[in-house]
Amino acid sequence: MSKFYRGGVLVALLLLIAVGSPTAIFAQDENTIVVTGSGIAAPLFETLVDAGGDRVDVSLTVTGTRSGFEAFCGGESDIVIANRAITVDEEARCQENGVEFLEFLGGHNILALIAHPDAEIGDCLTTLDLDAAYAPSSEGENTNWNQVLSAGPDLTFAPFVPPVDTPTFALLDRLVDGDGVRGDATIGEDDAAVVSAVATTEGALGAVSLNAAQSAADRIQILELDVADLGCAAPSAENVEGRLYTAADRLFFYVNPTTLDKAGAGDFLNFLFQDSSRVFAGVAGFTPVTTESNGRNREILTTVATGRVFSRDVVAFEIPETLAGQISIAGAALGEQYIQSLSTAFTSEYFAVSSDVQVVGATTGFRRLCNDEIDVVIAFGAPSDEQLESCEANNVSFETFDLGAIVVVLIANADTPFLNCLTTEQLTTVWNATSANEITNWSQVDSDFDDVDMTLFGPQPGSTLTDVLMLQVSGESLARRLDIELDNDPLFRAAATANVVGALTYMSWDEYQQVLDNNQANIQLVSVDAGAGCVAPTIATIRDGRYPLARQGRLYVNQRTLATPPVQSLLWFAMSDENFDLLENAGFVGIEFSDLIDIRDELQLAFDAAVEAAVARAAEEAEAADNATDEAPDGAASDGAATESDE
Repeated sequence: MSKFYRGGVLVALLLLIAVGSPTAIFAQDENTIVVTGSGIAAPLFETLVDAGGDRVDVSLTVTGTRSGFEAFCGGESDIVIANRAITVDEEARCQENGVEFLEFLGGHNILALIAHPDAEIGDCLTTLDLDAAYAPSSEGENTNWNQVLSAGPDLTFAPFVPPVDTPTFALLDRLVDGDGVRGDATIGEDDAAVVSAVATTEGALGAVSLNAAQSAADRIQILELDVADLGCAAPSAENVEGRLYTAADRLFFYVNPTTLDKAGAGDFLNFLFQDSSRVFAGVAGFTPVTTESNGRNREILTTVATGRVFSRDVVAFEIPETLAGQISIAGAALGEQYIQSLSTAFTSEYFAVSSDVQVVGATTGFRRLCNDEIDVVIAFGAPSDEQLESCEANNVSFETFDLGAIVVVLIANADTPFLNCLTTEQLTTVWNATSANEITNWSQVDSDFDDVDMTLFGPQPGSTLTDVLMLQVSGESLARRLDIELDNDPLFRAAATANVVGALTYMSWDEYQQVLDNNQANIQLVSVDAGAGCVAPTIATIRDGRYPLARQGRLYVNQRTLATPPVQSLLWFAMSDENFDLLENAGFVGIEFSDLIDIRDELQLAFDAAVEAAVARAAEEAEAADNATDEAPDGAASDGAATESDE
């Protein structure tokens, strides 16, 4: 196989200037695959070409990602290799020129923060910690770990960084506030030098590629990162692809599908995406994609599926900087915390928008929606047939968007084995107000249960969890019994339940996670049987609706106003990465951070459909007005005007 390398970026740019047209540079034999793009991604592609044998002729010119896309979208190259996804504008230029693309994920350039294995600095750094460690403003100021971390040890701090012209340094610079990093950081000759320095310096912190860090994992500790309050995540391909670890560049290969017509091209691309070829990413100093993503690569190639697959986080919609207007929201009290916090956050950032939130109940909310009076309803149940008929009569349609579910988790004493699963009927008996001081032994709930005294713990009155519990177990808004031990601290309730045989309590999903993190012993998770067998609460059973004690929340949005920028922007803001915590803080479970890309895809489609429907309505109304004018008798308009004037 012959390879034609053009001598790097400088030569490519000089040639572009000399000939005045990219056509002259990229003109090759008709079967040569012409590749342009990123110098960062080039070593990966070159390694794959070298390993691919005599399958195809490849001409690679390092032009930089932007110029590579210009050539690709101009039809002058077959493949562009990139250290970022194609932008919306670049995609539009490709479309204008009739150029389609297959989007493949080739590998990852991942930053890893490493420390001396004996340094007692914890295992996770936040963005603020990184600024304290590496920001230019920390130079000469933060020289001890107790100055870098609020609870850091009294240990001299020694920062190490890779050369400034490396992709790893660029990733670090992107994470840290300011231009570059602190000037007193020691610059290693390469990743190996940084690793060696950190491994032999107790107070050291270094930045290297994940590939280099993993190769020296027995000599250093690899730290997790918490960027943008997404939680601590380890550097890995899985976390990069799940968007939980953002200190990384994804490396893309964009292929014009017509390239498959070239001799050997299909065989070459098949080789690139064999699972056995993933190892070459490591050879080139990068991190391989996951086997799941590599399988998607093969599926794209097999089906010749064009368009975005791995970069659907790059979208066309943007909230207008000059956004202004009004939004009206109503609905269920159970959704008040979320919708109020969302409205406050949104109007605080876009102060020219006013939001009217009225928690008046779902029934009133749906009535007002169907009367075309409001924009959004938050509800935890579907509209009734009568409400749907009202919407239809008023020619009002709406779109529905899931928020996840408010979930109640039951915890029982582990020494009470018959409490491992309870039916909704039994739970109604247990918690119903009519059982107070009457049902006090588990044998009274079910004759098969042991003769064990019942001890119940719950949150103070007014908890929305109690409302969800009673509604989900009985189908009615029943009152909870009063003869129970009350405490709002879930850790206390869990500990108390663990200490008493026959004890039972309930809490939210997030509170249950706190109990698990607290390593509470002698408790058991209670499954619930609503007629389809015992179902334990898990993310999977909550998402698919099988767990009975989960109340699904949804936004019902008036399609007419879904075409307007304020409503579109509110929904986009709600499902942005930055505001995912609003859902979590309000107790919603079932939507994962990784789901947001799919949700925003759905939003974009819904926005487009709403705008199309608005245009169609306007056209119909204009046509109806024209028809009415044409059918009016001669002189009718002037007669009407004269009559009005006389009055």
